Amino acid sequence: MLGLDLMSLFRMTLDPVRRNVVLEHPRGLPETDSVQCVRAEGRCLLPVAIEGCSLWFVLDTGASHSSLTQEGLLALPGGSARAVPGFRRVRTAGGGTFSVREIKNLVLRTSKVRFPGVDLPIVPRRGGGLFPVHGVLGVDLLEQCRVTLDQGRARLEHAS
Repeated sequence: MLGLDLMSLFRMTLDPVRRNVVLEHPRGLPETDSVQCVRAEGRCLLPVAIEGCSLWFVLDTGASHSSLTQEGLLALPGGSARAVPGFRRVRTAGGGTFSVREIKNLVLRTSKVRFPGVDLPIVPRRGGGLFPVHGVLGVDLLEQCRVTLDQGRARLEHAS
């Protein structure tokens, strides 16, 4: 497991097509095709847009599924009223849990990628931090794109 302190010293690219991770000397990413990341409480957060709402999602390669926190659910139009019953086992780097509610068929955008038809389970996450955490970008979505982190910025682009 590589920690954020080590990863922040390099340009890191996760490439699911080539099935590799590349660490290089940092050289920065252009603002025009990347987003500013935030490091908060040992996590890397990326800005995500869902239905016109600006949210912060943890980049979590240890999470099997992308998900919403309760705070993220309440930030969306219609909030809790839109959550439908569901049952999904969700694995995280810290263990696993079950989700019994989810919001279906969302369009999620971050950096250069658009993910249509995303179902996000509602997963309780530790809260109370100084920075809001609205959800998690997990392997289910990350495996669909090349992810580059470099000097506090991230670029996600569809893998080809």
